[in-house]
Amino acid sequence: MSLYLMMAGGCSSKDTYNAVEFTGTKYIGNYSRLGFWNQFIDDSLKSPAILCGKNDLLVCDDFFMVYHHEFPWQQKNNLSYNDSVALINENIVSVHITSEVDLIPWFKSMDKKDLSHLQNIYLASEPKAEYYPYLEKLSAIRPDVGLILTEDLIDPEYPTEDYLDHFKILNPRYLIGFYYSAGKKQLLEKFKNLELLWIMVTQEEHTEPLPALPKLKQLFLTLSTEEGLPDDFFIHNRQIEKLIIIGADSREFDFKCIRHLKKLKVFSVLNMDSLINFQLINNHPHLESLNLCQCHNTGQINLAHLRWITFPPEVTQEQFDNFLNTHPRLEVVEINNRNITDLHHLSDLHKLKGLVVADTVTDFASIKSLNHLAFFSLPAYYLSNTSLMTELHQALPDTRVVANEGLCMGSGWLLLLVPIILAFRMIDKFNF
Repeated sequence: MSLYLMMAGGCSSKDTYNAVEFTGTKYIGNYSRLGFWNQFIDDSLKSPAILCGKNDLLVCDDFFMVYHHEFPWQQKNNLSYNDSVALINENIVSVHITSEVDLIPWFKSMDKKDLSHLQNIYLASEPKAEYYPYLEKLSAIRPDVGLILTEDLIDPEYPTEDYLDHFKILNPRYLIGFYYSAGKKQLLEKFKNLELLWIMVTQEEHTEPLPALPKLKQLFLTLSTEEGLPDDFFIHNRQIEKLIIIGADSREFDFKCIRHLKKLKVFSVLNMDSLINFQLINNHPHLESLNLCQCHNTGQINLAHLRWITFPPEVTQEQFDNFLNTHPRLEVVEINNRNITDLHHLSDLHKLKGLVVADTVTDFASIKSLNHLAFFSLPAYYLSNTSLMTELHQALPDTRVVANEGLCMGSGWLLLLVPIILAFRMIDKFNF
């Protein structure tokens, strides 16, 4: 079963990064910051845990959640299912509409249920006509509930507007799985309450700017164009704070296209062969988190407020050392790179709270000196080394040690949003 749990909301001026643990699941990933590089897994002794900031989009087994501070999170959170209803810590968070399960009995008893934390309606198939009166009733209770579209519903040839038209009774705060085209632009711009959006843009339809969505804070964009985005694509949405670009057929990303996003805080570019006008990244002084593929020259980056960085496979040891020296405020460092073997400069980062190493680890001596770490993750195969783990726990008694492995691609239908070529390209870089 696939599940999306969304805790939507605005971004604070200063985000707080938290380690969140889950039971009832095998792995977790953070799409907002890590992209699809790693997943944090059950190590047989402890449940998976992950570092995340406010409103980060997390993937948990084959479902998603957005970490929001208003939800009653606990230090350890339990995920469970009851037929087509998903719960976290016994709170109803998602209702799954599929062709296999009759939800009419559940909807009839809706008045007796606590829906205060309901976050989304997950559409694995087009709702039956008899569902719409209940959905209208639900909209009176939770008009901002999110919509997740899957499988055939995000096919570019599918008449999405025919069934989404029924959902105009809702005013969703997020929408995932929307195929952006000229014919569907008017439908999209009606959802003025959107705060999180995941769309696909094709070669034919990418030339028009995204319609104005005044509350939109986080945008995931799967880009299937050879020419990339036009310079004015974001001109009507200058308020965006989190932007994740995923290349499908695109092979170049030009930083001129984000010139209007002066409030950008979290930025990722994945699956691109080259970055054009890369120096323009410094025109975004509010950036706190950065994850760039094909970043060959980190020396051009000068972002005084950067707090979270992901080092891709292209970065050299010298570039790594210099970057840490010029960005002393870093709080989270993620290393997806086997060129970086010397980690002693991490000790110069006095605010460092999180460290993720997703490749070969050789410098355990430097890691064991980081006694201020709250979160440390390393590849799962190291956890079978009993003597090493004993040494780590003795050196870092207050640090949550978490296993990671491979790629975090989510469920099969998600590959419609995240092109399979991305997986092959990353596997090639890591030589798994």
